[in-house]
Amino acid sequence: MYGESSLCPICNISEKTLQHVFTCQHTTAVVHRNMSLNTLLDDSGKINSPPAVVAAIEHGFKAWSTDPETVQVTALTAGSLQIGRGNQLELKTNRHDQGKYNL
Repeated sequence: MYGESSLCPICNISEKTLQHVFTCQHTTAVVHRNMSLNTLLDDSGKINSPPAVVAAIEHGFKAWSTDPETVQVTALTAGSLQIGRGNQLELKTNRHDQGKYNL
């Protein structure tokens, strides 16, 4: 907003971009993100969301919030989620350069 600092209000070090909101490593930010993810996962279970979808959301969120510069997370629309051997969630992509991944 006009007249306010563009720095993250939690760490006061980085610009408050969307990427920084998901990756700020200040303890307060990490705790808040983890609490919010747990609330989302709990609420998803309460409304009977498909376990494969919930697992994909959790995997993507944790991977991206760790380090979006080094982790590539494929969007669900680029493939399909299936339950494989041993009840492992598998992502099968439609891209020629990637195969099947266990999540």
